[in-house]
Amino acid sequence: GLTSNKVVAISEDLNGNIWLVTSNGINKIDGKKVTQFISYAGKEIENAHTILQDRTGNLWFGDNNGLIRYNPKESNNFDENSISIFDTTDGLIDNNVVEIAEDYLGNLFIATTKGINILMTSELQKAQNKKGYENKIKNTDSISQKKIFRNLKVHDGSPSSLMNNIFVDTKGYIWL
Repeated sequence: GLTSNKVVAISEDLNGNIWLVTSNGINKIDGKKVTQFISYAGKEIENAHTILQDRTGNLWFGDNNGLIRYNPKESNNFDENSISIFDTTDGLIDNNVVEIAEDYLGNLFIATTKGINILMTSELQKAQNKKGYENKIKNTDSISQKKIFRNLKVHDGSPSSLMNNIFVDTKGYIWL
């Protein structure tokens, strides 16, 4: 069964698997069975809110602990080979991630309870390609010191510090 009957987000990945985000974890339905993911890197998935599959096939989840990137090409499990975690130590305004959207350049817009972050994927790629990027679970200092996140708060022009939804339309406009 599912980790909870309270489903808050649904997505289909490139392989046709259905992903259900619930209040108590993440579920993958492959057509034959349900696989439950209730923790990652020793942390429980706390109040997961959202899911997004980016153009490269990574699945991004937001919960109360931050932003989780899952690369299904690396592993079928949520483990050190397939998970990267981003939180306030990496530049997020807040760890409570409530929504994620991708623009036409592949940048991610991450809504939190304290403002919006933009994950500059080109900067993230540069940081990961540097020698010494070995720990995928907790991003190394080379990533933390890079400016991979741009933060937008009310004083930067954001209409509110709390965003519940972000949408990028076909013309590239970002709706908050």
